Amino acid sequence: DVCTSDLTDDSNRRHGNVGSSQKSTGITFSFSARRISTSSQSRYHDSLMSHVLIIDDEPSICWGFKEFLTEDGHDVCTVASAEEGLQAVRKTRPDAVVLDIRLPGMDGLTAIGKLREIIGDTPIIVITAFGNLETAVQAVREGAFDYLPKPFDLGRAAELVGRALNAARAKKSC
Repeated sequence: DVCTSDLTDDSNRRHGNVGSSQKSTGITFSFSARRISTSSQSRYHDSLMSHVLIIDDEPSICWGFKEFLTEDGHDVCTVASAEEGLQAVRKTRPDAVVLDIRLPGMDGLTAIGKLREIIGDTPIIVITAFGNLETAVQAVREGAFDYLPKPFDLGRAAELVGRALNAARAKKSC
């Protein structure tokens, strides 16, 4: 199976921190800041479960997205490279993709075009710890739905995924 289900060490799981290990990007999320009520969930997606693919080589980022989006009712697949992401989309077309720019092997900007060949206009959200305006513009030119620089608030990132899913649904219904 291309998708991974357990991508963090026990200490991160016990402490509820995401992004505090691996590359030392300084990303730390607290799950105490979860949504206050379940009614806010419907603001970002309807009752249809969506399939979201996360492509990032930082296990803690994948784990954080998986925990947060699964709690919102989404099916989440995580992979650590663009090549694995391409394999995953050939098996199951996602409703949205979250893609890191800096990956081992093929970089995220190159992967956008290859993903587009397979998944068409499915929204791709680009994330990176090495962001600048030039990278953001290039990602959007390549077809990214939006750009999210690290460090980021996981709640804000989940809202962005929700907006991407809603935009894709609206596009399909037209």
